Amino acid sequence: MDTLVKRMGTAMEHSSNVTLALADASTFDAFKQELKASFSVAVEEAFGAVEPGLIPSDDDIDRSLTAPDAVVHHILLDGEKVGGAIVTLEASTQRNTLDLFYLLPNSLGVGWATVPGKLSSRRTPPRGYG
Repeated sequence: MDTLVKRMGTAMEHSSNVTLALADASTFDAFKQELKASFSVAVEEAFGAVEPGLIPSDDDIDRSLTAPDAVVHHILLDGEKVGGAIVTLEASTQRNTLDLFYLLPNSLGVGWATVPGKLSSRRTPPRGYG
């Protein structure tokens, strides 16, 4: 895990254009596979082996993808997909939750450090949602 944290710190030093794009249901299968692959790398790095219980199951991911008020994002770095996130938007309380977040293993350390702030500061659902 220490290596992942170091890569995260390195990413903060880069100046890149990180944007979010809404994902539609046709991309959810790829989203699940990418999320599981990303979690597997982190678990293997931290624990030495991938235990099935440490990786979100398809059912857990599906529940997050289809939860009321959930918004699914692709994370783009300079226009290239580097990860994804599921955010639940609570319009009535203006409190949002980051349900699942992943970065593709080959994108770690390349300037994505602004993503969590962009996700957590979103105050209202994007057009077409809610």
